Amino acid sequence: LGFLPAPEAVRTCVLARRWRHLWRTATGLRVGNCSEYDGTSVKEQREFVDHLLLLRGSSPLDICEFWISELHSDDESRVNLWFRHVVMCRARVLRLHVFCHMFLELDDLPLVSLHLTRLDLRGVELHSSFLNFSSCPVLEHLELVECGLSTANKISSKSLKYLSLTHCYFDDFSRVCIYTPSLVSLCLDDLWEMTPTLDSMPSLVKAFVR
Repeated sequence: LGFLPAPEAVRTCVLARRWRHLWRTATGLRVGNCSEYDGTSVKEQREFVDHLLLLRGSSPLDICEFWISELHSDDESRVNLWFRHVVMCRARVLRLHVFCHMFLELDDLPLVSLHLTRLDLRGVELHSSFLNFSSCPVLEHLELVECGLSTANKISSKSLKYLSLTHCYFDDFSRVCIYTPSLVSLCLDDLWEMTPTLDSMPSLVKAFVR
């Protein structure tokens, strides 16, 4: 069931009596469609996702994906609640992709997870406290695409091994420092404004910079 879009997974409850609650323990949660042109608005999904997360409770997740194609300013707090909830559900892989004309601003709070190993973000605005991953000791893979980091001053993680920043926006006047001493693979592609500075990366094997 974890491979199905969330609405389809929930609909399996009508198949038989023993299927009634199986969807609540599915280890995958996928909200929206994985396409820039066929996504989902927060308004359309709000009631469904609120009830979905409430009824799932704290059942653990292996993977969670949110795909959003339409966003309004009053949607940000709701998406932040969804995001933090699935982190508390011990998600190992978390993807939040926003395809619209504005960034979704994630709360400037530390991300705390003993389980998160991969984080993929697209179309979001990130701040310094969020980008301090010292409370995510097993995070190894971070991918940021079309994200805003204009207010950030540092990206730091002692556990990170794979880092990819593509078409991200930095500050006009100050440089972001990247502190990832365990990094094995680095990709910096098509960055805007002041390019970041790199701290020591003694384990680095592969790098691509453009």
